[in-house]
Amino acid sequence: MALALGLARCPNATVPAMSARDDAAWPPGVIRVPSRDRPRRLLVLLHGYGANAADLLPFARALSRELHDVEMLLPEGALASPGGRAWWSVADMNPGNRGARIAAAGDVLTRWLDHALALRGLSDDRLVLLGFSQGAALASDLGARRALGGVIALCGRGAEPGHGPVRTPFLLVNGARDEFITPEAAQAQAEALRSRGASVRLSIHPHLGHGIDALALAETRAFLTAMPRSS
Repeated sequence: MALALGLARCPNATVPAMSARDDAAWPPGVIRVPSRDRPRRLLVLLHGYGANAADLLPFARALSRELHDVEMLLPEGALASPGGRAWWSVADMNPGNRGARIAAAGDVLTRWLDHALALRGLSDDRLVLLGFSQGAALASDLGARRALGGVIALCGRGAEPGHGPVRTPFLLVNGARDEFITPEAAQAQAEALRSRGASVRLSIHPHLGHGIDALALAETRAFLTAMPRSS
């Protein structure tokens, strides 16, 4: 994934060691960006298909410069895929089985999220999921099923609309030039979430394709800054 932020990954950049205490419950591995102050919130960043945990590390580091009470975890996708990792297999995927695959991946990740929250003494409303592409679809699906502190979905579309109220606030960011997730698909997702009672902000970036730009970083920072800080 290209980060149009001036933050693109450098092959020689230092990547933090995997977090041993989180790895115990997530064997693929987890990169941790610690908070500067006592952590009151947990941000979990989920990469896209064919990437890895380090893909969103520049984005996480940029956020951490100003969000001093947010601890960040970047887990590796559960499955190997061409060029990196994935959250679920895309082999023979179609509209009929896509939702079930996302839900199954979410069930696996949920067990680790529960462990990560318990380890830190944090409740669900202290957890924010941020995802790009496939990771955004996974984050969106989990946020629709569980009342979280927030979901930030960058160029990704969740499963088909479900039933019941959605209490998680959403920030949906999409590129007008995205060849995978069209603006119309992003708008449909926003409307579906709103129909279930969710607070949704949809931002379509006119010059963005399937990627992340500086505006997405600013919007993410603003979304997290607006969250209540009391635990």
